[in-house]
Amino acid sequence: MILIFSLFFSAALSGVAWSLGIGLQAGIFVLVLATILSGRAASRLTRIDDPFFGFIVGFALVSHMLLVADLFFPGKVWPVYLYLAVVCLANYDIFHTRWSVRPAPIAIAFFASAFAFIWCEDVGTRLGVFRQTGRLQFWVDIIVHAGTIAQFAVDNSIGRGMVLMADAPRPLYHVAGYMPAAVIARIFDIPPLDAAVLIWMPLGILTMAAGIVTLGYALGGWRMAALALAAIALIPAPEKLTLGNGMLGFSWLLETAPGTPYSLGISCGAIAALVYWIRTPRLGLLVTTCALVAACFLVRVNTFIWLAPVIALGIACGMPGLSRRSRAILLAAGLVCLCIFLIAVSWPHLRAGPANFLFSYVEFVHLSNHPTNYDTLYPWLTSTFGRAGAAVIGVGLILIGTLGPWLPIFLLFALPQVIKGKLLSYDMIPFILLAVASILMLLAPIPKNGDISEFRHRAGPILVVVISVWTLRFIWLTVSQFRMSVSKRVSWAMTSAVSALALVAMSYDIAWSRVPTMGWAKDAYDERFEPTLFQAAAVLKSGTDTNPRFVVADQSAAARIIDDAAVLTALSGVPAYISCPQSLIVRDDAIGIEAKRRMTIAEKLSSAPSLDALQAIMTQEKITYFVTTNNNQAPFDSRRDAAIWKNGVVAIYKSR
Repeated sequence: MILIFSLFFSAALSGVAWSLGIGLQAGIFVLVLATILSGRAASRLTRIDDPFFGFIVGFALVSHMLLVADLFFPGKVWPVYLYLAVVCLANYDIFHTRWSVRPAPIAIAFFASAFAFIWCEDVGTRLGVFRQTGRLQFWVDIIVHAGTIAQFAVDNSIGRGMVLMADAPRPLYHVAGYMPAAVIARIFDIPPLDAAVLIWMPLGILTMAAGIVTLGYALGGWRMAALALAAIALIPAPEKLTLGNGMLGFSWLLETAPGTPYSLGISCGAIAALVYWIRTPRLGLLVTTCALVAACFLVRVNTFIWLAPVIALGIACGMPGLSRRSRAILLAAGLVCLCIFLIAVSWPHLRAGPANFLFSYVEFVHLSNHPTNYDTLYPWLTSTFGRAGAAVIGVGLILIGTLGPWLPIFLLFALPQVIKGKLLSYDMIPFILLAVASILMLLAPIPKNGDISEFRHRAGPILVVVISVWTLRFIWLTVSQFRMSVSKRVSWAMTSAVSALALVAMSYDIAWSRVPTMGWAKDAYDERFEPTLFQAAAVLKSGTDTNPRFVVADQSAAARIIDDAAVLTALSGVPAYISCPQSLIVRDDAIGIEAKRRMTIAEKLSSAPSLDALQAIMTQEKITYFVTTNNNQAPFDSRRDAAIWKNGVVAIYKSR
């Protein structure tokens, strides 16, 4: 069955990346097989007989192993082969074990693979449009993500810290999720942007699908697992069915931040392990739960900040032998402690401007993302209830806007079960998540880049995944008598029909579901870039200099997530002297100081009066290339005679 799973999963990924060649397809198969075998070896600790859960655990192991290997042996591939050997040894018994074929998980593996393929089927076409016309039909962050992959995959960037500020120390942030795609790109010499779009994005969706199946299986068996994934396929944009606020979009957020699907898969695995532990308290399950939560930190820290309190409170309230009253007291105390902790962490910001710190994110969501279905509501709430009262109601509106129809359906089917006392202790988890999310929308800390939405908004998709799965569980409990009256064969036929219908519906819906609807998004989606940049990137990539880096003339200090330098880095793998500086210069640490200094140098380069003056500064700063992107730059050489390469408005100058 392991081989069948590997074939299905790798076929989905290969179907998206078919243009990259047969060698890459073999590499993808080996990656998927190694992930599944890693999870199988770890299952001895959990004793959970679920291959999807094994895939989640295996991905956490593989991604972090690759990250550790890069920290100690950057750019080397032999640790990958060593790990493969260790995985094979850890699974030596597979050759002595009688193979079993279980139809249900195999059918769902096919479903999950089809889900991932359909979700990502058009990314190759969109990438081709970008290469041909310069029109980027992705959220512009994909350029930065490609640069991140270059840090681990391209010779010119490996071991050189930040690609957007070359040779500056790279913070140990949430980069583990990039590692499998990066090692494939490294071994098969895949361009960073191709690796980001054709490997990293689809693998993330597949990981999310495996996580949803894992959680569904933990709560209700294989049929619920299939229905849980079908629910996401049927409603890929729940936000459009209620408030219509694009900022809260599910599918849009998964494409804007493709690391999020990885974290959703791991989060679902952690919650599933917690459910198993509450049912059968075993140390191995508790250790696995905590390990998956920890793994989420280096995969997507935004999701970790929401997940960690939920798991901690779930463990506290799920301990055996507690009465309902004790669980309620523990939960209330835990939420109060969470508030106190968040206030302590953010005390400087809170003291400097308490109202702005508490309410700015909620106000931004409701006032700055037109058009929506309720454009005039929040101003009325503010005038009627004041800023604080409107913000409290606004948090509820964010929950409704994020979850769409799932929230009222969840409450409709959960409340009768609460009244009847049929809920089990682990059924507190979705309620804990709603409470934690509400608190974090008001109190989550502001990161160094100054973006208040970073930890209050990005993890929103976890609400959709968890609440939708638990909604199905509560519906499952409500229709228990009907389920008992239906034969197993009929039940599976109905499940299969719903799953097939969901895939067909998603094939029509997913493309428009990902498109942002906020007015301000026009500056970050479907952007157009000078096609000549592709040729310039090829020139930068073909250089033979040691540790090259480049700077673009008239580098804008206001650029935050995209500029020409970031595009050149994504296409060439050569790190920029400075790129997207706005997110760096706002920092109050050494990175911020260096970014300000480099912007000063960039300004001197742009105003250099002669070629000699330009090259003198470049030599002093160890800048290899100076790139001009319009005819008004480098006026000392209007004909670009001194450039080593020129085409149209783009030219490249080299230091001495």
